[in-house]
Amino acid sequence: MSEVNAAKNIGVVETRGAGRLVVMLTAVPHAGQEEAAMLVSVVIPVLNEAQTLPLMMERLRMSLRNVTWEVIFVDDGSTDETYCALGREAVRDERVKVVRFSRNFGHQAAVTAGLDFANGDAVVVMDRDLQDHRAIARYAGPV
Repeated sequence: MSEVNAAKNIGVVETRGAGRLVVMLTAVPHAGQEEAAMLVSVVIPVLNEAQTLPLMMERLRMSLRNVTWEVIFVDDGSTDETYCALGREAVRDERVKVVRFSRNFGHQAAVTAGLDFANGDAVVVMDRDLQDHRAIARYAGPV
């Protein structure tokens, strides 16, 4: 299933396979939008992170302010409001993508799913604690 909500420019992609259901929310680019020369994708697996998401997004935006980026959050079966909070971020910012697992499949499955949906010329995998958030900007440099 693949659909687009034109009023909000939100795309929903649902895939099934290998015993898992993955739902991805992503903003649909506006017609005529230009692509940057280099895109950095940041993949972050999350599990029950609704409370820490605002700080995580603040740090990401601060660290990547001179870089063209996207972030792919993979919700690995959260039971709190993580998916709703991520959905709100995806609506607000077209650079935020959300992949949702129907249940907890584990960190490595979440990383793999994030890599599958990354569009960047370079991909960084980070843990949700953002210990490496400053390193991204150092290595990516200005675009």
